[in-house]
Formats: sequence, structure tokens, C-alpha cells
Amino acid sequence: MKKTLVTTLSLLLSFIVFAQERPYYYCGGQKVYLKVTPDMLHVKLKEQPVRIPYAPIVPRSRYLDAARVLPYSNIRQVPIPVADRRMALQDIRQDSNIVYSWEALTLEKVPVIPTGEILVKPLEGYRIRDIVSRLGLTDSVDIIPYDTFHFGTEILRIRRDEQLFRIANKIYESGVVVFSHPNFYVPTSGQTNDPYYIYMSWFHNSNIPGMDVNIEPVWPLIAQAPGYINVVVIDDGLEPHEDIARLNPTGWTPRRPGAPGNWGAPSSADKSHAMGVAGIIMADANNHIGVAGVYQNAGAILGVNIFYDNNETVNDYANAINYAWQYNHADVINNSWNFHFENQPGYDAIKNAIQSAEQQGRNGLGTLVVFSAGNDGGNIQYPANVENVVTVGAIEENGTHPGYSATGPSLELVAVSPMIQPTTDRMGANGYSSGNYRSTFGYTSGAAPQVSGVIANMLLVNKELPAAMVRDMLMETATDLGTPGYDITYGAGLVNGCRAVVAAIINALGLKGDCNWNGPEEIYELTGVPSGPLQEHITWSVYPDGLLNLYPSGVSVRLTKNGEGPFLLTASLGTYCGREIKYTQICITNPEDRMGSTFQVSPVPAGTMLTVKSLTDERARSVVTGRDIRQVKIADRMGHIVLQQSFTAGTRLATINVGGLQDGYYIIYVDNGNGWSNANGRHIIIRH
Repeated sequence: MKKTLVTTLSLLLSFIVFAQERPYYYCGGQKVYLKVTPDMLHVKLKEQPVRIPYAPIVPRSRYLDAARVLPYSNIRQVPIPVADRRMALQDIRQDSNIVYSWEALTLEKVPVIPTGEILVKPLEGYRIRDIVSRLGLTDSVDIIPYDTFHFGTEILRIRRDEQLFRIANKIYESGVVVFSHPNFYVPTSGQTNDPYYIYMSWFHNSNIPGMDVNIEPVWPLIAQAPGYINVVVIDDGLEPHEDIARLNPTGWTPRRPGAPGNWGAPSSADKSHAMGVAGIIMADANNHIGVAGVYQNAGAILGVNIFYDNNETVNDYANAINYAWQYNHADVINNSWNFHFENQPGYDAIKNAIQSAEQQGRNGLGTLVVFSAGNDGGNIQYPANVENVVTVGAIEENGTHPGYSATGPSLELVAVSPMIQPTTDRMGANGYSSGNYRSTFGYTSGAAPQVSGVIANMLLVNKELPAAMVRDMLMETATDLGTPGYDITYGAGLVNGCRAVVAAIINALGLKGDCNWNGPEEIYELTGVPSGPLQEHITWSVYPDGLLNLYPSGVSVRLTKNGEGPFLLTASLGTYCGREIKYTQICITNPEDRMGSTFQVSPVPAGTMLTVKSLTDERARSVVTGRDIRQVKIADRMGHIVLQQSFTAGTRLATINVGGLQDGYYIIYVDNGNGWSNANGRHIIIRH
């Protein structure tokens, strides 16, 4: 007994000494310091024994009488007198109901509670067991075996609480890991003929036309587009709903990773935040019930529940993201939640999960990770401020910025999302209301899923779009608000679904056929056109007129020759949302054609600079010694000379800056020493 007491006191003293130092962990190579509250402890009680299912845990320590219940199972916040601190710590640590205890730690006033675990991701080629042995930690940690799913992160359980930060930092500083930091409990915040359609101002703003998501105009164009898009909602769980036929109820939660059944469903009657998000993304339109979502084509919406039992840790949030892109094969991951701190780098485990999704998801094209900006005002909250996340703020129906929507340089877009918006609720009595729909949903929680739905439409029509290009297109096609150009209040502006999808369609277009052909005819096919109306209304044209004969047939066209030279082939599909959908390709008949067989022009088409090269050995004469017999003229299609330039003396080259010429079709002539000859004229096309 005496030996046990001495050991306990020794551990307590070492913990007290450690507590006097300011603990830190590493994130992104930086030290993140935590603030210590000396008169407060966080303690974790043992799980309730199964054999006594309804008996409360009765702690022996008198200090636990004043404990405050935190929103985590079996975790308490315990005030302790600073003057009596050693006795209080000793008393608490001797309580057999206590698993472990920590001085209260905060990050930007947000409680962060260690779990007693360390999250480690070894570099490729290193094993966690070898790392532990190499650093002499075999007697200090236990390697926790992973459950059914493994995402590359190893978990170490420390044997002495006071060594947590020291060991985590020692492993990181070894240089053989991607990250190493303690695992924490961290609080988060969640954020047609359809009868409710008329109330959905974010979808169709009848008071201020254009101040909405603007997705309906593009629906008919892509209704027959093939493909299947997976959207994962990381939130408080999904379950079947009458207005979301594409909802896949096979969910998942990191808190029950190996458990059978649908553990991704809401875990209590009042949880329905994810159901509201799912309705905005993928509720069925034109089915005479409920509401309408942004994405209407084939696909599935799946749930990952991170609000299962209020014991979620940093590792759980990271696993949720990893599961979404690795096992759900997510094209888009919607996150209408965040932590409560703004200016800290966060946690490498979560950042690494996001980066892995964006770099490796969709077979290397990148999964789009969308986050709401946050509803606390101020700066954008973590993880919405992680690089390359699509961060979405909210605006009112009239386009003004509400005070609650967070701002900052991480903001990409905004969406109309007032609080009084209808969306799906849980069926029946569960959820926010007693019916199947709720009338109050919005803020940034309702803004993010609008953008997720737009992205789903973009990926449907262009499956090869890299994630980075999707982000660029969203910002380039947004409706500018506030200060002209990008600003930290509205980002690039209001998401414009129609323009974004049209941009994705244009990017997908291509031409199948030989653009350098010598034969009598060639057949070209326009690729990347979604099935449906766009394929039925294609207009083909060629420039210059008369060079070729056209025989169009839908997405294909057959060309026959009337002459030789370069030409501009254009397929026009119509104008939508103020932008023409067309594809233009420069091609050439008889690619071996030369200007009088003595000159070569490159490139064709020309950009800013054009080079004319003599194919003979004769060099241009010096202007001093005689007339320069090598000169170049460029004429427009009407024959008007627009540029004239001599060859460089003593060379066989003329380099001409054509950057000042408009895009178009021009004729180039070269003086061959015997005067200008139209027979030597060659057609070129200039594009910048």
C-alpha cells in the first residue's frame, strides 16, 4: 500500500511540474500553444458497466460534487482550489471511477480535451512499431489496433498522462512522420410543382431576379446526361425520406466503425441538421411533394455521422473525411459544421484528410470538399479556412451581407440563405418539427449545400474536371457583389449555377478527327456534349468561306475540299446564361503546304508572335549594302495591309509581333526578290 501511494504521489508531482509548462503540439510545422486554466480540471469517468444499465456512476472524490457536465459522455469539468491544488489532484487521481484527468486546456477560449491518445501518420516506408522502438518509447505507449477501416493513421495510448505532449512532439521531431499530435475532444457546431417551392427564395428569388442559385435554366440541357454523382454529407446522420429518393441509408459513423447496421443515421430524435442539408442538395423536384434540391440527375447522397454520441475526437473527424472519399467514393463532401476557433492552424490529422481527399479522390482528379464559413461572425472558422477547401458564406435575399456570416481571405463564394427557408426534416415526429419538412433552415449551413449541388451538376457534365479547375470555374462564373472583384466579404460573389455548369460543358468539348489531312475529305465528331437538347441543335461552320464543303449531321460533320490551307472549324450549341456554348478548332488541309515551297510560317494558328522562315540558304541583304529583298506583308481578309516587316538582316528569319491584331483570318505574303506575288499568299489564323 505504501509503495502504491508513493508511486501515485510521484506521478502527481510529475504531472504538476509538467502542468506549469505551457503545453503545445505541432500542426503544419508550427507549434500550437494551449492555454492552461490552473483552477480547473477535465476528467473522464469510466463507462457505465453493462451489468448495471441504469445505475448512475457515483464518484468518490468530493471535488467531483461541483463538476459540470460537458457535452461529451462521461467527461466532467471540475473546479479545484489553487491553494489546495496538490491535495485535490491526489484525491481525484485516487478515485477509481476516473480514467484520466487533465488541467483544463483551451485554444482561442475553446476547450480542447486530450483523450490520452497520440495520432501518428508514418512516412511511407516506416512502421509505427519501429518508430516507437527507435525512439525508446516501448514502455511509454501502447499501439492501439485499428478497427475495420484503416486510413493510415496509427493511434498510441500513453501510459502516463503527463507525458502526452512530450511524446507526441518527440515523435514529430523525429522527422519520420507526416504528423504526430495528441488526439482531442473538440466541440463543433452544426450549421417546381413542389408545394414549398414558392418559399425557396434561394432557389428562385421572385423579388430580385438573379439573386439566387440560378440552377433551373440548365436542368433541361443536362436532364439526359449520363453519369452518377456521389455526395457525402458529414453531419448528424441521414435516414430515408419521401422527397429524397436518391438517399442511400447505408451510413457510417467513426464512433462505431466496425458495428453492423446503419450507424450513420441520426442517433437521437432531435438531430436533423443533415436532413436539411440533404434536401437542399438532392431533394426530388416535380414530384408534387416537399421541396427541390440543386442536383436532379442520377446519383446518391450518403451520410457520415460525426454527432453520434458527443465523444467525437480529432481522429473521428479525420476518419469521417477519409471514409467519405475512400469508401463512399465521394465526388463532393459537404460540411456544414466547424470548430469554434479562427486563427489557429488546427490539427494535422484533419488537414491531412482534407488534402488527401482533394489530391487522391476521384481517381486522382480530387474530391471537392465544401465547408460553410461559420455563423459566429468574425473570421472564417477551422477547418473552413484550410487551403483549397471551397468555403461558402451566406447573404440575405436582397444581396446584403448578414453579420453572422464569417468573412476572410479563405472565402470563395456566397449563397442566398436566410433562416426562413423550407427544407426536408426527418419523417414524422422526429427532427425539428412534427412533419416531414421544416420551415426554418439557412445561414451558412444552408449556403454550403447549394454550392455542393452546383458542383455535382458540373461533375456530371464533365467527369474529367480536376478539383482545382472546379474551384476556379465556380469563382470565375460567380455574380460579383460588393467591391468590384474579389473581396473578403462576398468572396468571388454569388454562386451562379447555370454559368458554372455551362463553363464545365464548354471545358468538356473536344473534336475527334484528323486536323492535318491530305485526303479528299475528313469526318469530325464533337465530343463531350451531354445527351439531350444540346446534341440536337449543333450548328457547324468553317472559315474562310468556300474553302471547304460542309455536310453536318448532329455531333458529326463531313468536310470536302475546295482548296488548300488552314481553316477554322466551329460547332455552336447555343447561348445559355449569357454565354455561348461553342467549340473552335484550327485545322489544315495539305499540312505540307509551303509558301512557294521556299518559306515556312509558324505557329499556325499564331499567338502573339509569328515567325516566317526562309527554307533556302540565301540570307536577307543588309539595308546598308542594298535593297532588302526579304519582306513580309500581312493582309486582312479584305486585302488591306495591316502589318509589314523586313527580315532580320543577315538571317533567314522574320519575327513579327501580331499581338495587336484581332483574332481572325489573315493572308501573309513574302517578297521573293522579284516583287510581291499573290501566288505565294498563305492563309493564317491569329488567336491570342
